[in-house]
Amino acid sequence: NATNTNARVGLGEAYIAAGQYQDAEDTARAAVAADPKYYGSYGLLAQALRENIKEEESLEAFETMLQMNPASVSGNSNMGTLLHKMKKYEEAEFRLNKAIALNPNHQNSYYNLGLVLHAQSDKRYADALRAAASCVAIDPGFANPWYNIGRLFRELGRHYDSLAALHRYQ
Repeated sequence: NATNTNARVGLGEAYIAAGQYQDAEDTARAAVAADPKYYGSYGLLAQALRENIKEEESLEAFETMLQMNPASVSGNSNMGTLLHKMKKYEEAEFRLNKAIALNPNHQNSYYNLGLVLHAQSDKRYADALRAAASCVAIDPGFANPWYNIGRLFRELGRHYDSLAALHRYQ
């Protein structure tokens, strides 16, 4: 029933937080088997598989989840992050932009979009800087985008701007 499925998903999330990825995967598979119509079980399964470095299976679970709930901000964002890791940059960019369209204040999507744009080529540096700037506009205290901004400025030869951003990163 739904209560048991929610409990399994919560348990699986706790396993992931504790770094017990195989237990998370087993729990997620049990949640999917108990209620194959609940998208959250597939989201948990996708995350557990990603942590267990089963990227193709994780991608399939994200796809199933997003077929059931295409408006999932975290599902689109997490799938975009996985696609980035798999070097599928155009697909990653699409998913992250979709997450941002669904929630314009989703900081992690901007952060990861900046990484995807930076990974593509130097022609995307301006776009990567805009994504990082959007991320820090939401929370200036989030250090990671400042590091990315510093790297981008350094690669563009803007060394003083790089230093200023990297000082913010500390």
